[in-house]
This record gives sequence, C-alpha cells and structure tokens, in this order.
Amino acid sequence: MENEYDFKRYKKAPKTGLKKFGDTSYLNAVLQCLGNIYELANYFLNPKYQILINSNINIMPLSFVLERLFIRLYPYPEKDEPIIYGNDKVLSVLANYNIIYKSTKTRNPKDLINLILDIIHSELNTKKSLNKNLNYNNFDFNSIINTEIVNFFNTNDSIISRHFSYSEIKENLCIICKKTIYELHHYYTFDLDILNCASKIEKSNISVTDCLNYLSIPKIKNFFCQNCNQHRETNIISRIYGSPEIFIFLLDRGNFESNLMDIKFTIEDKLDLNNYIENKDSPKIYELIGIVSISKKEKIYIGFSKSPIDNQWYIYNEEKVDLIDINSVINNNNDLNLYIPCILFYNSIKKINNEQNK
Repeated sequence: MENEYDFKRYKKAPKTGLKKFGDTSYLNAVLQCLGNIYELANYFLNPKYQILINSNINIMPLSFVLERLFIRLYPYPEKDEPIIYGNDKVLSVLANYNIIYKSTKTRNPKDLINLILDIIHSELNTKKSLNKNLNYNNFDFNSIINTEIVNFFNTNDSIISRHFSYSEIKENLCIICKKTIYELHHYYTFDLDILNCASKIEKSNISVTDCLNYLSIPKIKNFFCQNCNQHRETNIISRIYGSPEIFIFLLDRGNFESNLMDIKFTIEDKLDLNNYIENKDSPKIYELIGIVSISKKEKIYIGFSKSPIDNQWYIYNEEKVDLIDINSVINNNNDLNLYIPCILFYNSIKKINNEQNK
C-alpha cells in the first residue's frame, strides 16, 4: 500500500458537505462515498503524492481537482464549523472529458463512477499500457489467463488498478462444435443484473449473493464461433478471477418510471466471496462501507458512508451531513419513500482490520 498517512489529526474535524449546483445530487453522493474510502483518502492526502499531482497539474487535471477536494473533505487544522465545499470545478473538468456531463438531462451515478475511476487511473498510471479499453481479445487457451492478468497489471499501475480492478472470464462454449473461446476483461465496478436475476430465480427479494449465483448459471446466447466460422448458439459462463480490495457493485435499477425500482433488494453488511472468486490466494470477506441511494419520491441521490476516521456512518445529502444508524438504512431500504440503493461499496475486512490495528 502507499505510504501510510496519519488520520488522527482529523478525529475532531467536522464532516464537510458539498454545495448543490443544479441537478448534482448524483455527483455529490458519489464523491462523498469515494471520499470515505480509506485507500483513496490516504493517497490524495499524502504529501508525497500531493507533490506529484501538483507538479503535473497540466496533464492530470481531474487528479488535481480531487486532491483539492479531499483536502476540503478532511479539514485540518480542526475547525469549529463544518465547511461547505463547491464542486463546480469537478463538474467542469468532467465535462471536458465527456460531453454527457455538460447536459442537465443525463445524470447517472453508475456511469459517473466508472468515468471518474477510469480518468484517475489514466492520469496516475505510471506504466502506460497500450490496452486502452482494459480488455483483451478472445484467446483459446485457459493456461494463458494467469499470464494475461499478470501482463495487464504489470502495465497498468495506479491507485485505482491496485485497489479497484478485478478480472472477469467469459467461457463461450459452442453448442455445435463444443469448442470453447475465452474472453478476459478487466473492470473497476461490478454490474448486478437485477431484472434477469429476479426473473430467473423467481424471488421477490434478491441480494448481491443472489446476483452472483445468477452469474454462474450458463446462459444461451448468439456468439460468433471462430471454429464454425459463423454465429452459433453458445453456453456462456462468467467467472470472477482476482478480487480487489474495494468491490463496487452497480445495481441496474433502470429509470425512475421502470418497475425495476419496485424489485426489493436486500443489502448485506457482510459478503463472503470465496465461492465466487476463481483464485483462492486469500480469504475474501467484505464489509459494507458505502451506499449511493435514490429517493423515488424526490428523485435525488443520497450517499451513506462509513468514515475511515471514526468508523461511524453518515448520511450525505448535499450540504447536510448527519450521523445515521446504518441498520435503519439497511432494514428500510425498500421503503419507496426512503432509500432505493443503486451503488454498494464493500471493503476487504482483512484490509480494514489491518489498517485499524496499526
């Protein structure tokens, strides 16, 4: 891990809210949850990396803006009153990267978080890779998987890839010729197929574990078989290979009018991913550390996040930041007048315990 930074100085500092600039609740909720991830906070507050970022401001503008943001999110020296920080600079930098965020009509926190992580990785990647799309073409031999993954991480080195990246393998078995083609992809976030999962397992209340079980079920799809040299029906199985310290799950809720909003989702405070991860190099038990939720009634996004400073949960609603009992959020997340989860953040319990014991 990056050089450790002393968080004790922030013990009594008040939590920082974020100003609202139009329809920006999607942005504020995501930024607050990212701001409470220990690994990111440790990086952006560390003077060693601040010097690096500030010396390269012209080529890494978003990293610089987020470094300024993290300084505001963790005020020091201690202040008597909470600080409200404006995020207009973050918005303007993001808009320069992606035209979609210049429009007030499209606000999607799930797309936003991938955009932010990808930009930060590109800016801070010390070993520039030729693989810009973070995925490989099809390959034929399962034995290549380990080499391919090692090669990827050898050429993709940043705070993002080290803590957020994982790999997914797709096995495409041609029903006719029985030949298997493998695909290897690298991701920062994990999409949970809520609609198809709920339909397949015929449950009215599903969870992350249910969605992961659905992932391992063979699915018949149309795929181009290189051996047959034509499109065939194939059995596709997806497997997780490698696990990050931070697992971000994206719940595909659809739009506000969709019946997807009415599918009940159980938030698990602990996740055991040992049965879903291909390599067994270390136990993979995760603890919930953040939630981005949506209010169906008010149509705004709200963040819930566990602070790495005092290990207490806070609700982040634009400028307002308050303590909250996370059990009340977990137990009532399906109340349509309260909070509908759309992004879940989990951290390795082993990693959390190691950091707290230092």
